[in-house]
Amino acid sequence: MSNRVASPLKLNLGCGDDIKQGWLNVDYRPGEMGVRGDVVEPDEMHDLNETPWPWPDDSAERILLDNVLEHLVDPVEAMKEAIRVLAPGGRLEIVAPYPNNPSSARLDHTRQMHPVEFLKDGDWLFPELSVVDWSVSRVRVGRLLPSDRFALWVCDTFGLFGIDSWTVVLEVQR
Repeated sequence: MSNRVASPLKLNLGCGDDIKQGWLNVDYRPGEMGVRGDVVEPDEMHDLNETPWPWPDDSAERILLDNVLEHLVDPVEAMKEAIRVLAPGGRLEIVAPYPNNPSSARLDHTRQMHPVEFLKDGDWLFPELSVVDWSVSRVRVGRLLPSDRFALWVCDTFGLFGIDSWTVVLEVQR
């Protein structure tokens, strides 16, 4: 693929068939069909379970992990690698299926993740990160609720499928 990658580096890790212009699109399964129905054609091949990742320390300004962490054998190790690769002030965007979403129980997912793992600034595991923004994608009953925070509380408290996925944007503070 001939996607010109801008500098500073932006990594779209586990890109599947969601190719972003100006980003280095990375996946380990070229030629397969992606979730959007297109063939996976990454700029670079790498299995994110293999660490250390091939990018230098402090080399990226942004990393996107869109529906990726839940597929990895060791998501904590992947987070540590993302922190290592991100420059100070760099941003990490994580998107994952909400635990009450039936798709979160897919066989190729190694674990379910909840946004609360990151919303308290992640300081118990990742003191280098602070929360910049977060949101949930509301569906069904979740669309009737007045805010993302309230939807999160209602869906957690009553085990409802009202949230499809969650997104958190974190910034490296070192």
